[in-house]
Amino acid sequence: MNSRTAIRLSAAGLVAASLATAGAGPALAGMFDGVEVRVASFGGKWRNLIESTVGEAFAAEGGKMVYVAGSPSPHFGKLVASRGAEPPFDLMETTDDFLPPLLAKGYLDEIDYGRVPNASALAERDRSKHWVKTWTTQSAIIYNTEKFEEHGIPAPRKYADLKHPKLQGKISVPDIAGGGVMPCLVGMALEGGGDESNIDPALDLIASLEVKAFWKSNSALRTLLKSGDVWAACAGVHTMGRLLGAAPLWATHVEVKPGVFGVLKQGWLVKIKGGKNDAARDWIVNRFISKQHQRGVMKGWLLSSREDVLADYASEPGMDFMRLKPDEVANMYSIDFSKVDRTVYTEKWNRKVSAGS
Repeated sequence: MNSRTAIRLSAAGLVAASLATAGAGPALAGMFDGVEVRVASFGGKWRNLIESTVGEAFAAEGGKMVYVAGSPSPHFGKLVASRGAEPPFDLMETTDDFLPPLLAKGYLDEIDYGRVPNASALAERDRSKHWVKTWTTQSAIIYNTEKFEEHGIPAPRKYADLKHPKLQGKISVPDIAGGGVMPCLVGMALEGGGDESNIDPALDLIASLEVKAFWKSNSALRTLLKSGDVWAACAGVHTMGRLLGAAPLWATHVEVKPGVFGVLKQGWLVKIKGGKNDAARDWIVNRFISKQHQRGVMKGWLLSSREDVLADYASEPGMDFMRLKPDEVANMYSIDFSKVDRTVYTEKWNRKVSAGS
């Protein structure tokens, strides 16, 4: 062994000994060692997506994300029940309709955009000091092309086309208690000359249909579409995406107003007031709008909130049932939930729809 080799081996031994002695010392520590953040979100495959694109990265920094599974409605109820005590979670995924009451009741913390650089990839309309948009779906008429052709039914162009005689008993629309009902109701109302403040045209149309099933969960609707029990449904286009290859479906983005096609349903991430570990929460917000997570959103047949990610998928084969170009997304209808009164909607539904079903 020559002297140079001996010196190199000696140096290597010192480094190895140093690492062995230090173990997981400061050089290997994560910025969030021992930090736990509770995230209220949807369960199932959605939780798996978040864990793979956000949770694992947070764990690599020493942190731990604890998931509180459920939909926005029960999560909101938990916040109300907490009555000023420590909130039941630190971050919450929610939908458009819960943003106004969350803000009005003072449940939201501000996002520190100095710690959220990925927000620069969002359009101004998709972020505020209290929330960032993390996904979108587009409400449409999903229909079975084979059944329509077999029975001589024209492809639907508007919601009123659901009144075709051969479709009666083969239609599904969201239940008033379901998560997908708002875009459908508002879209139908707009087509009939109404709006968020006047949903009577939508209720009149639904009451005139022979509905096979009022769906509450997307999985239940997919079962009906896959089996052929339902030939047409008002639902988000992700429903079709998750049935590609399993059922011959297509989507019509209804022109609800001149030049405005379809109605958006949007998902948002918010910081809950009183939540712990503020820097870690902002880090997670930033990760939710990273390219890694947003590409995962697209794989679940929802639309990314990032225009650059949408552009990456706009020319992908098999995705043309969605409107992916930024100008197409901008030209869809976004519901003004300040004009939505769920109590009034439900009362009218019970009188006009439930009473006749």
